[in-house]
Amino acid sequence: MVNYYTVLGLPDTATQQEIEQTYQDLHAENGGNGRKRDNRLISKAYVELKHETCRKKYDSYLDASDKQLRFAAQLRKTSTEAQAVGESVNGTHQAHISSKAACSNQ
Repeated sequence: MVNYYTVLGLPDTATQQEIEQTYQDLHAENGGNGRKRDNRLISKAYVELKHETCRKKYDSYLDASDKQLRFAAQLRKTSTEAQAVGESVNGTHQAHISSKAACSNQ
């Protein structure tokens, strides 16, 4: 998901005036450079954030998406930690078996 605040280079606490001024600056900066893709993304970000009601909906969507991403990252971390513990336990078990075998061969 694209973070429109990042596209505009603004914090999510930016005022409507800051959003509009930044949009105008970026649009003028990229105007004749042939960067149609950048201009479309900048324009889309501005359209999404320029009206207070649209911005509130976007912010709630962004917040929900961020929570999902953090949850997924936590699951991956937990899964990795569990795998590491399993490998550690398995390694300890294998070492124990090896030491038992070495003792019984003597």
